[in-house]
Amino acid sequence: MLTPTRTWHCELVIEQFFSDNLDLVEVCQEASNEMEDACAVANKSTRPASVQRANAHLLHTLTQGNVMKRLQDWEAQKAQNAMFRFLMNYLRRVETILYFVAASWNADLNLHLQAGEALSKLFFAMDTSDSGHAI
Repeated sequence: MLTPTRTWHCELVIEQFFSDNLDLVEVCQEASNEMEDACAVANKSTRPASVQRANAHLLHTLTQGNVMKRLQDWEAQKAQNAMFRFLMNYLRRVETILYFVAASWNADLNLHLQAGEALSKLFFAMDTSDSGHAI
């Protein structure tokens, strides 16, 4: 919910995915470095254009390599393992808390509301006493 296509996973998961898919490492790293360089452009008047070009290249790279589909397939394959499912569930909960903290720090009302909704679902899912009526 907080991200449209659930593209944000903790670095640990991404690192493991790329260690299992070595053919994607160089291509994605190159596009990522280009994006990083574009964001670091000192000239404020040319920075937006270079960031847009780098972003378009990064999206093209991810689409051409079918990276998101491969990540979903990899995750579905790994989900056979109970420990992996547990860790992914835990990482998603931690991400939800981090989204809430980031929204608070950045005064992002929309993200704050989304993160609050996600946190309330986690709260009521883990709440053993029926305190839903208290809110």
